[in-house]
Amino acid sequence: MFNTNLVHNIINLLGLILGVLLTVDWTGLGLSDTTAAKVAAGVLLLSNLIKVTMNLTRDGATGILKPQPPVAANDSKPAAETRAAA
Repeated sequence: MFNTNLVHNIINLLGLILGVLLTVDWTGLGLSDTTAAKVAAGVLLLSNLIKVTMNLTRDGATGILKPQPPVAANDSKPAAETRAAA
């Protein structure tokens, strides 16, 4: 099965790197501030489009509105077992 969580995390990491790059002067890379803003906007738009498309493909339109299932604890026990033990 395709690991959509990994793709989400990679896209988030790319967004973090882009955010760091936006805090520095892009003229050293030969880009104007206008070009840097266009690059950032394009990357942000593309990353969100990819994430929404993955969610729609994986969960369907109604699946996006449903609450997410609980996440298991760090000891890899299912969340239901963790709650029952508490």
